[in-house]
Amino acid sequence: MKIEYRGFEIEAIGMESDVKGVRDIESSVTRISDGFTLVGAERIEATTDTPKTIINYLKTQVDEYYKNPGDYEDEQKE
Repeated sequence: MKIEYRGFEIEAIGMESDVKGVRDIESSVTRISDGFTLVGAERIEATTDTPKTIINYLKTQVDEYYKNPGDYEDEQKE
């Protein structure tokens, strides 16, 4: 599942997991204008949540970014 939200592309992809009832979700958040990565695609978590639920969680991270952008961009420079 992929959406655009506040200038970012948010993606969450569900994959089969070795654990019954759990799926692995690979997620990323990238600013469309310049490719700035807020959440990298290497983020994979085992969860019972759906990709849509993860997308909603990632939207809150985008909202937090807009409240405090320096907190996130400084991490990219390290």
